[in-house]
This record gives sequence, C-alpha cells and structure tokens, in this order.
Amino acid sequence: MNPPRKPLLNRRERTVIELAWEWSTSQTQVGAKSIHGPVHWRRVARLGLRMARLEGADALVVALFAGCHDVARVHDGKDMKHGPRAAARVQAELAPRLGLEPRQLDALVLAIQGHTEGRVTADPTVGCCWDADRLDLVRIGFTVNPALLSTAAARTHEMQDAAARLWARDKRLRKRAGLPNPALVPQPRS
Repeated sequence: MNPPRKPLLNRRERTVIELAWEWSTSQTQVGAKSIHGPVHWRRVARLGLRMARLEGADALVVALFAGCHDVARVHDGKDMKHGPRAAARVQAELAPRLGLEPRQLDALVLAIQGHTEGRVTADPTVGCCWDADRLDLVRIGFTVNPALLSTAAARTHEMQDAAARLWARDKRLRKRAGLPNPALVPQPRS
C-alpha cells in the first residue's frame, strides 16, 4: 500500500488561488462561453498541477498562472499582446493581495507575459505553466510540437492523452449546455 500523498497545496495557498480566480473571473471580458475562459483555465490548472508534481515546480505559481493568464483577452481571436497585458494587470492589481515571495511573483509574471511567444524554458515552474496551456490547444485541433514543450512530463503520451481526455469531457459538457465548440484550426500537412 502506498503512503498517502502530501497535499500539493496547503490551506493558505488554496485561499490565495481562490482570491486570484475570483479576481480573474470578475475581470475577464471573454466570459464563461469563451474557449479562453474559466473552463479552459481549469483544464490548464489540472494539467499544470499534475506536471508540477512530476517536475518539482511551484504548484502555487502554476495554479495562479492557470487562472490569470488569459484575463486580458478581449476576444477569442488571435491576440498576441494579451500575455503582456495580463502580466501588467496581475502585477498592478492582484499581486499586492497575494503575498507571494519575490521569486514566485517573478515566475508568475514571466509565465503570464511570455505564454503567447512560443518559447521554451529550463525553469520547471514556468515550463509547467506554458506546457499546460499548450497541451490544451487540443481544443482547437492543434497537435502540439514536442519541440515547443519545456518539460519532460508534457512530452509524455500520458500527459498528452490526459489533455485530450479533459477536452473530450468538456466538449461533451459544452454540447449538452448548448455552447458552441471552438472551430478547428487547419493543421499544416507534413
């Protein structure tokens, strides 16, 4: 029998995450029906926290990223500047209320700011953030290029399958709720 796992997040961290997610939900312009809204954030959080455990990343930063990375989107179309806008808003409006250590705040801001740039990183925390968001590109029909994944955990078939299962479940729920599913993006032919 395996010993019980230590909780990934303590009570104070869960309270901080709840505060951040409430702020993001109240500030986002894209709303609940958006492919970049709270349901997407939850999938990014689930994937990111799973990878954080495997990679030794800061789970608090990963969960905060998930809830805040798309807060500055104004639509679901191509918006390459939403990352820097979201990072600036988080730093100015939310960070003073979070009580993060400077290294955590730096990682959070970097992850949010850079998530639209298509880079990779050796930092496990930022890597888990970016990879969790990229793995959820399955929702618009993308197959993620492994060269654009920062962590070994994200490059596994298990993690990619987990992302596909999460989206399949949410896709069924969206259909039942009468919400449109995102249009698939044509993939380049190899």
